Amino acid sequence: MIVAFVILIIDGSTLGALSYLLKPLFDKVFSGSADSSALFIVGLGILGLFVLRAITSILSKTLMASITLRISTAMQVDLLRHILTLDGRFFQSNPPGALIERVQGDTGAVQGIWSTLLMGVGRDLVALLSLFAVTLSIDVRWTLAALIGGPLLLLPAVFVQRYIRRKADLTRRQAGQRATRLDEIFHGIQAIKLNGMETYQTGRFHTIVSQIRQAEVRATAGRAMMPALIDIVTGLGFFAVLMLGGREVAAGTRTVGEFMSFITAMSLTFQPIRRLGD
Repeated sequence: MIVAFVILIIDGSTLGALSYLLKPLFDKVFSGSADSSALFIVGLGILGLFVLRAITSILSKTLMASITLRISTAMQVDLLRHILTLDGRFFQSNPPGALIERVQGDTGAVQGIWSTLLMGVGRDLVALLSLFAVTLSIDVRWTLAALIGGPLLLLPAVFVQRYIRRKADLTRRQAGQRATRLDEIFHGIQAIKLNGMETYQTGRFHTIVSQIRQAEVRATAGRAMMPALIDIVTGLGFFAVLMLGGREVAAGTRTVGEFMSFITAMSLTFQPIRRLGD
């Protein structure tokens, strides 16, 4: 896990390095006094960053899959071992379908949480820190202007996350009911056919899956709200930076390379923030 975490940190830090390399690209290569040697050095540096990013991406995804699958597999075995030690009353109050869903579904959810957590902390958070380090090194005022809409996210984010958790919990319970219904149908198929209850059982199953569909659609809509809010806040930040930084570049107090490096860094923060918001 430590190796995977280090690789994720390297992967995230490449974004900050990429945005920083754009400053000499515009100031030394694309300026009036073009430096041909700088063109090769900067170009080689950018190429090296993309090669490094490709290698770390392959390694991190492979290691993350191995780690999360190992965790979920161990959890399934431990959970089954614990369930087998319980008395008969537990199995009378919890149908087999619900238990199957808990063993498979809950451990699958934990697997996704571990993957998201490690990716978020190891890659996206490091990427944000490296990108903000670049923006702060260029101009603190521009960085504060870019973050002008940040406080607007706090209160909506709390409500959205609570809404998503409620819908996710409801979906898990309904998934257990779906598994239980299927288990009862297939185990009692002879009685169902003998009594002509196919339509009745189909209707009951349709009710459950319809509830699951509605809950998942609402949960998806809730999850889509956070990236949408981040888009709006990011747009406000870009507008503020363009109004402030654009005038300084036009006045000659700031270089085009500094402005492009800053804008690139702010643009690259977009995806990490959205992933962390999810």
